[in-house]
Amino acid sequence: MRLYETTFIVNPQSDDAAIDRQVSAVSELIKNNEGEIVKEDRIGTRRLAYSLAGLTQGFYASVIFKAPTSVLPILERHYKLEEPYIRYLTIKYERDLKELEEPKDTAPVAEVKKPSDKPADKPAEKTAEKPAAPEAPETEAKKEPEAAAEETAPKTAETPAEKPAPEEPKTPGSEEEL
Repeated sequence: MRLYETTFIVNPQSDDAAIDRQVSAVSELIKNNEGEIVKEDRIGTRRLAYSLAGLTQGFYASVIFKAPTSVLPILERHYKLEEPYIRYLTIKYERDLKELEEPKDTAPVAEVKKPSDKPADKPAEKTAEKPAAPEAPETEAKKEPEAAAEETAPKTAETPAEKPAPEEPKTPGSEEEL
């Protein structure tokens, strides 16, 4: 059995019970044809990018399922025969199943630093973060690797005096020839 994802848009003008029946009908169709529902996601009513059948909104739903390939034509026929389905798309699901199992809430959240209320607090925080450590005198063993690294490192910055200036091409109308 392969892993598939079917996403479809249902007419939102019907009541909630009718929308629920349409989403459940897709899940039941898959289960009745030797399929297994991995995840069902009722995304909700969204505005359409353009008008479809005179509608500007649609109820989006997505179902990820494992099933044999024989389920796909049956599912497509169901979408075509039933009137409330505005659009649908079934694709082979190529992501990892582990992504589905992990809840979205466990994702690391970037820490946002809030500015302090008092401007006088900022300098105090900076000095407190940097503890003064006594510097130890350098030994000859420490100096040697640094000196060797400086000698072997290629020079990256060249001064303009070291580079010859590119010559400008002479044209027949230049001042030098006149």
